[in-house]
Amino acid sequence: MPVRYCLGIQHNDVAGAIDPGAGLFHLDPLREQLKRLVPELTFGELQHVPSFAWTNKKLATHVLTQLRFTGHDEAQRFHEALEKRLAAPDRKPIYGFGPDPPIHALEAWSPIGSGGGIFSDRDRAERLAGAAGLRDKYNQPVTGKGVNVVIADRGLSRSVVQATTDRMAARRGLQQAARQRVLGWTRHDRTGSADDPEPRYINPGRCGSDHGYMIARNVLAIAPDAIIWDAPLLPSDDEPDAPPGPSSASQLFQFIKDALKTGKITSWDFSERKHVTVDFAGPVVLVNAWGVMDPESDRDLADQRLKYADNPQNFLVNDMRRLEAQGIDIVFAAGNCGEPCPDPRCGQEDRGPGCSILGMNAHPSVLTVGAVRADGLPLALSAQGPGRLAPALQNTASYDDALHKPDLCAPSHFREADDASEVNTGTSAACGFAAGIVAALRSVPAGRAQTPAQLRDRLRETAQPLGDAGWNARLGFGVINAAAALAKIEQ
Repeated sequence: MPVRYCLGIQHNDVAGAIDPGAGLFHLDPLREQLKRLVPELTFGELQHVPSFAWTNKKLATHVLTQLRFTGHDEAQRFHEALEKRLAAPDRKPIYGFGPDPPIHALEAWSPIGSGGGIFSDRDRAERLAGAAGLRDKYNQPVTGKGVNVVIADRGLSRSVVQATTDRMAARRGLQQAARQRVLGWTRHDRTGSADDPEPRYINPGRCGSDHGYMIARNVLAIAPDAIIWDAPLLPSDDEPDAPPGPSSASQLFQFIKDALKTGKITSWDFSERKHVTVDFAGPVVLVNAWGVMDPESDRDLADQRLKYADNPQNFLVNDMRRLEAQGIDIVFAAGNCGEPCPDPRCGQEDRGPGCSILGMNAHPSVLTVGAVRADGLPLALSAQGPGRLAPALQNTASYDDALHKPDLCAPSHFREADDASEVNTGTSAACGFAAGIVAALRSVPAGRAQTPAQLRDRLRETAQPLGDAGWNARLGFGVINAAAALAKIEQ
């Protein structure tokens, strides 16, 4: 069975073969450059990561591309030959190589059918999480004003996000709702055959899905003044949930870092029907309600350096540390592979305690969020720690943070108080809920002064235990408590 890998390489000759226009979809120049670099290498199908294409030739100093192999043995030989060839000092680019397993949106499933297992409403969920009517020490509403929230999901419609913003602002009693342009990053995909590909562009703010709207709704309920940015990383509801892999996310992360570094982003503006360049400054919260559910290729790899699920030095997993170094708050759903009710898509060896939080979702630089009901009872599908990256980080300063995954839990499986047809489910809803709290905390001066690691510490310290104090595999350090975290930050 063919297997999919990702090659990331920083080499001017190779990157120079990428044409932001037609060259993106016609890969002969890239294929020839790779063969010149390492003549003895063989591989099957070559294609670009189906996600965020180069939009600026000056940024093309490295490239991520997918390679298909007939099996893991062939991929291992490729890696060994590449490593040997690139050992020459004059030809040594920075590169990475490893499996590129599918990523999936972490919407909930229920053995009793759609809508099963919904308990209570948002009002009760916010009371549980100390997030109802959040106010600072001066008794001013804390609303996420000036904070950028990037939602990496199935896309968002500008009109729906604006309507949600208006609705949530009114719910908080705000006199004026924020104006949402819903700019962001275009996913450059392709259709057709490898020999005759056709480009397809999924622009920000154009269309969305129930899953993406659920994430935005949970963010805006807590932080209605946050600036929503759209990153349509995953296929929409009517498309297959693969082929995107962690490499697609890695490509996106590169562009977010570039935008924050330069303070500018060039985005398609759906309402104006043209590209615009706008400022991108201030705190950034990156929301990821997705993950790898079945890293099946890892089990067949002898070389630990290539693995995704258990290897913190994997060149894609390690993006988390680079994002944190740039001051970005990264929030991930823990996943829906917990026992006794894991999602059927979860790998047989990737379920339950110590097995179900892995890869990027388990990185010590991210806030990993599990799920509880609005009454505080744990959800049976919520993934359980310890995190799978921890064994590789023993005797390092990151070990405790890697071990104690999830960090905490947030409410899920509740309905909207003003519309019972809208439900919030899975660790995806909990992830959006927690991201809204992070955005709210970042909007106060004391919150902006915190590093991402410090803010995670404050959230863990103030989480409300449901039972014995301390960390446990299902609940982390307890249920997130927005009011207690705010008081701790402002003291």
